[in-house]
Amino acid sequence: MEKFELDFDRDTVAITVVALILLSIFGVYCLLSGIRETLIFSFLSILVFLLFLMMPTSVEVSSEFIKVNRVLGSVKCPISKNVEILEELGWGLLVGTAGLFGWYGVYTIKGETALVYSRKNRKLVLVRAKRNYVFGVKNPEKFVQCLQNLNS
Repeated sequence: MEKFELDFDRDTVAITVVALILLSIFGVYCLLSGIRETLIFSFLSILVFLLFLMMPTSVEVSSEFIKVNRVLGSVKCPISKNVEILEELGWGLLVGTAGLFGWYGVYTIKGETALVYSRKNRKLVLVRAKRNYVFGVKNPEKFVQCLQNLNS
């Protein structure tokens, strides 16, 4: 298995920091306001924590599948030789996150849906299999080459 790390880009770091600061400020307000507001804050905090647990951390390529490692568990995706590099993810988010701990979830890309596993929104790899997948690895050219060599 060849392992590819995922790196954070500036946008992801900025969005995550701003969101966590706003959540903290809202938390202080809620704790000072009362039980109803504190329950709302607790729900939001749990939701943000679950998003953190779903964040992709790395991608491993084997001869049988692509494995996406996350903070909580992993996901296996099929191998395909139909791959291309995307310059930018865009704003086609259907379900998932758009910068908070990364860019992952279901997105619309080039008129089709794709599962995105990334911590950045530029220089991504689109893998077209039974389903479309997008990976935001540190070295997309090497990742594409690795996938194409497996299918040769």
